Amino acid sequence: MTTAELQQQLTILQSGIKIDAPLVARFFDVQTPLGEYTDALNQHTAHPAHRERQKVLKEKVLQILARQFSAKELADANINTETDWKINIVDHHGFLNHPILVSTNIIANLNAMPTEKPEAVIVLSDSGVPMNNFFHKRGLKFRDTQLNIIPSRDRHVMAVAAGVRQPIELVKAARTAGLTKAADLDFLESIQETLNDVALDPRVKNFRDQVTRSNAVLWKLLWEESLRDQMPELLYVANEDLATALLADYLQDSDNLFHRILFDPETRAVVLREFNTVTGCWDIPGTRGTAFFWGVDETGSAVRMVLSSDGNALVSDSDKSNIRIALTLKSITAALQTGHIYPSMFLVYGIANFYCGVRPLVGYGSMNYQTAMKASWLRTLADIAPEEVALVETVPTDGFIGGPKVTFGWSADHGYYDLFALDSIANGGLSRSYLEALKQMPFADILRPALPDIYDSYVRPERKQPITVTGADFMGESFDWLKTMKQQD
Repeated sequence: MTTAELQQQLTILQSGIKIDAPLVARFFDVQTPLGEYTDALNQHTAHPAHRERQKVLKEKVLQILARQFSAKELADANINTETDWKINIVDHHGFLNHPILVSTNIIANLNAMPTEKPEAVIVLSDSGVPMNNFFHKRGLKFRDTQLNIIPSRDRHVMAVAAGVRQPIELVKAARTAGLTKAADLDFLESIQETLNDVALDPRVKNFRDQVTRSNAVLWKLLWEESLRDQMPELLYVANEDLATALLADYLQDSDNLFHRILFDPETRAVVLREFNTVTGCWDIPGTRGTAFFWGVDETGSAVRMVLSSDGNALVSDSDKSNIRIALTLKSITAALQTGHIYPSMFLVYGIANFYCGVRPLVGYGSMNYQTAMKASWLRTLADIAPEEVALVETVPTDGFIGGPKVTFGWSADHGYYDLFALDSIANGGLSRSYLEALKQMPFADILRPALPDIYDSYVRPERKQPITVTGADFMGESFDWLKTMKQQD
């Protein structure tokens, strides 16, 4: 492809994205080196009222992690609860795998990697997704080969509702998929042993625990051995667990905003109106989203909930389920404790981001719906809690980290290619020189290879034009440094 043809394709991509995902467009020409860009993301200062609320949120996070790790492990992790939190919300609660999600954790924390006294990285991950999703298609990917470790029958089971997956049979999945290279199978056997050891840990009670402990191990292996002691611990906390823990306190207080939203009919009516059709909330009288909570059926699948005709309960909107949860403190609390319901994105982000003021670090999708949510919160709060408006105004929703990929390989035969987590680990881990090269790259150069995916995801069908480029076509000279990195196939 000639330079002129490449520029023409870039113009088509950027023009479409400017119309249908305009918040992303402002990053097209950001020339700030990635290290400095990440540092700026982490400079946010929370409103004093948000800082007070974050104290309770942080206590809940520590309580969740204390069920999954020993006291020594958490002490060694060095969790900083004194700073105002800025946290990646893009990641899904699944095994470390896809380069887009792996990259969110690198981009969000690149300014502090490596360091002599690393502080733990907390990720508020989304467990309200099926175990089988775009980023975890039936399991993991390695050497461009899909390793199916999630049975097809469980493809709709939500991560929030799933039990421990054991045994993990990576070698069997690899052989079934046609991998035969002895070195690859030996590597997978070692990872398989590690993951199965985690699954058998007495602290692992469910899939969420399993993922959190597994990823803490996989993340360290992602780096070359000489770097591992200088890299932060990566600790996943399921957003739905955190929201459930906070609601257990909030709903006991009749003056609390979320008690009023759920149990006061007038307040609830305003909220239902103002958030209607906002992504991550609900669509009345349509079929998208859910009213405040998702239900969980006997298979572990998510069930859409709607307000009952009498306004006194949440009921399942499905012929296959018959869930009814009275809108009372006792019923909601009990259903949360038993896992019959879990908080929706409205509650998850409403609590952590817009009530506690945790700065969300977002992807190209979540930047759009977080911004829309913020606008709806401002309209709603002007009516039901005017004192909260000034607080929500201070929460930025444009901390863009998700979409660009930063884990790549290069070979003379294949050119530039994505590295999934297991690929990077098998190659011996990403190096110090790799990180230093990333830090020097302008953000615009990191973003450009992601534009075809963003275009495909967000540009409306009637506006789409033929796209003949891939992300790799936009790497070119900007990524020439990859050619000098140690590669392993």
